[in-house]
Amino acid sequence: MFHYLQNNQRQETTREAKQLDEAQKIVQETAADIRAGEFPAKPGFVCRNCAYRPICPAHEEALSA
Repeated sequence: MFHYLQNNQRQETTREAKQLDEAQKIVQETAADIRAGEFPAKPGFVCRNCAYRPICPAHEEALSA
């Protein structure tokens, strides 16, 4: 289920067991990275709307290149 905060609407979806297993694996890997203090930058399209951009090391590198 997705819950859109902007308009307070919910969207239900269905997933197969394989998709849920893959999602769980990603969440577990991400949690392990967070616990280890690993936050590698992944520059992409969404960076232009990111509130962290002014202090993001990857953004600074792109500007100086």
